[in-house]
Amino acid sequence: MFPLFFLQCGAGLAAARQARGLAGKAHTARTGRCGQRIAYHCVGRRHGTLVPLRLRLAGSFWRRAAGLFLFRRMGLHEGLWLRPCRAVHTVGMGRAIDVVFLDRQGVVMKTVHALPPNRVAWCMRAHSVVELPAFYCSRHAHYPAALRRAMRQLIE
Repeated sequence: MFPLFFLQCGAGLAAARQARGLAGKAHTARTGRCGQRIAYHCVGRRHGTLVPLRLRLAGSFWRRAAGLFLFRRMGLHEGLWLRPCRAVHTVGMGRAIDVVFLDRQGVVMKTVHALPPNRVAWCMRAHSVVELPAFYCSRHAHYPAALRRAMRQLIE
């Protein structure tokens, strides 16, 4: 899910920003070909808020065995929840992933950052595993809370 942008040119830029409640917020501006100032604003999301994490559940044996090979086109804020699972591998994968091991209550037990291809990671006390894009956990400090919200949505 990517932010939606709108484009404003000309003298009415400050008035448009105030009307949308964006006055004083950080934005990116540049000058276009015609010399008019162009500003890009993030709509519907303010700085400091969390982008919702979406998880896909792999509950059957075959879905867990296939893992991310079934879901090759996952976005930056999407992950795969393998339940039950204690170990994962990246044999044959072309990219690194973040691996988060969870107990039965959904508490993070171990996190492996950017597990490279052709490697194995395990945690014998874990009950389930979440596979995320590489560096997701380091970019998002609140990833345990995002994981709990996403898992709660899947269970409900």
